[in-house]
Amino acid sequence: MKSSSGAHYEGLDHLRALAAFLVVLWHFSRPAVNTSIAATPEIGLIAQGHSGVALFMTLSGYLFAKLVGQRTIDFPAFAWNRALRLLPLFILCLLLGYLVQSPEDRAAYLHGVKVGWLLPGMPQGGWSIVVEMHFYLLLPMILWSVRRWRYAPLLIVGAALLLRLALANLGYAIETLAYYTLIGRIDQFALGIFAYHLAPRGRVAAAAFGALWLFYMWFAANGGYYGAHDDLVWVVLPTIEAAGFAALISWYDRHPFTGRWTAPLRRAGDYSYAVYLLHFLTVVAASRFVDDNLARLTSVYVAIPFALVYFGYMTMLGWASHRLIEGPMMRFRRPYLKDAPAASAANDATDKSEARQLAA
Repeated sequence: MKSSSGAHYEGLDHLRALAAFLVVLWHFSRPAVNTSIAATPEIGLIAQGHSGVALFMTLSGYLFAKLVGQRTIDFPAFAWNRALRLLPLFILCLLLGYLVQSPEDRAAYLHGVKVGWLLPGMPQGGWSIVVEMHFYLLLPMILWSVRRWRYAPLLIVGAALLLRLALANLGYAIETLAYYTLIGRIDQFALGIFAYHLAPRGRVAAAAFGALWLFYMWFAANGGYYGAHDDLVWVVLPTIEAAGFAALISWYDRHPFTGRWTAPLRRAGDYSYAVYLLHFLTVVAASRFVDDNLARLTSVYVAIPFALVYFGYMTMLGWASHRLIEGPMMRFRRPYLKDAPAASAANDATDKSEARQLAA
């Protein structure tokens, strides 16, 4: 799915692969994180692999800013393209998830699917896909505001912080809202967009990502995801994740690792959307098999090598999914970018490469 112009953002593929692996590790090492997450705070950002979702969403904001630039979006065509990209595999995974449910659990599963398009609860990891779709509704307005004032995303983040603080003070389950809805995730999309236009220097990016790493050390030492239910930390956690990852993305996009050894990273990034959705169907069984037969998953350090093997297996399934399910549907995409005549020749090439660049 390479564009006819040859445009390709290899660094972003590497980061998508990292995001997918963090999520896979999070689910694969669940026995370890349930019992010993506070014992390994030095790798809190890795062990608390739900951080991979924040990286995915920050990447999404950054990439849309990079692809759209100063152009405008034909929203019906844009929505059509995104539906072609996301829905076929998503709907298939929801169906497969229903089939593997026990008969007594199927009613609750269907209820989750029904309400999950608007509220937290979409199964099979689908809640993050729904959050992405909600972001698409705001994307044209956000990009319009950025074209007029590049610091507009900071206003969005500030408003989101105040909203989460107000909701927390009113007694709402702030962890649920910050983790599972756009109320929390908007920071990541917005700061991803901002980072593209800001282009931080290497030292700034290193400082921001280092601060994120230190924050996650503290977060893990205090129990992490399992130890901070409805704590005020969830008011600021999405913003801290967004700032650290946005700086990393913007810098690495301009200074990616190169060489033949990076080819597996690029491929894993290509198929990261399929890896993300499909792993929910088998990751619990795979983790249980390792824990019962090969090695007790009492530490995330123990889980990492087995998770890497499992991730490689899922990447091969992702390749098959891309060839058989995702790629064929994307042949029906339409151009959605509108710009000045001088730039129109580049539009078709950009649209044709969207599948490779937007594994959101």
